[in-house]
Amino acid sequence: MNFSYKYKVFTNLEKTVHGTKIKEGNLLEGSIHKNIKETGNYTEVTNGKSIPLNGNTTRKNHKVDIFCKNDEQRIIRAYNSKGKSFNNTESAEPLLKEYLSYKEAIQQQYPGYDVTYAILKDEYDPNNGKYSKYHYLNQNGIPVYHTYGYLAEKYNIITETIENQRLEETINILRGRFRESKITKEELISLLFDDE
Repeated sequence: MNFSYKYKVFTNLEKTVHGTKIKEGNLLEGSIHKNIKETGNYTEVTNGKSIPLNGNTTRKNHKVDIFCKNDEQRIIRAYNSKGKSFNNTESAEPLLKEYLSYKEAIQQQYPGYDVTYAILKDEYDPNNGKYSKYHYLNQNGIPVYHTYGYLAEKYNIITETIENQRLEETINILRGRFRESKITKEELISLLFDDE
């Protein structure tokens, strides 16, 4: 296999793996939604609930990753699920303003409900300086929680349950994407191990 062809296989492989990695965050979010719903704590638990935004924004709606509403207790817990990665282009102050506007939009749509808009951040550590943007949010009205620790404490959801669901679904998606990519075992072996 010549290097030009190997590079073609490599770019196909890169797209296949990268596309799977991107979907992983959605899998985690879906698993969190499913497990919170199964607790029975809420009247409504929605994945991707659309909330109309009023005011000076270019967007008409905001999709809440995991929207939890209990009509009897008149509470809403809206969660924004964040994976392990970081977006270093976002600064804390505009992000806080954005999240507070989402919370306000929910309060306008559901007057009389106690609304919390919170971030579930995978591997969040309140003592680690690399999370300074999240510390700022936490100190200014947008709670940030370590995803698995919070789910265990608040909802008694076992970490391994969500993690195993995420891992299994990720591998299944990867296998499907490999089939779609038409990369053969021989091409993969030649790309990674053949010294020709």
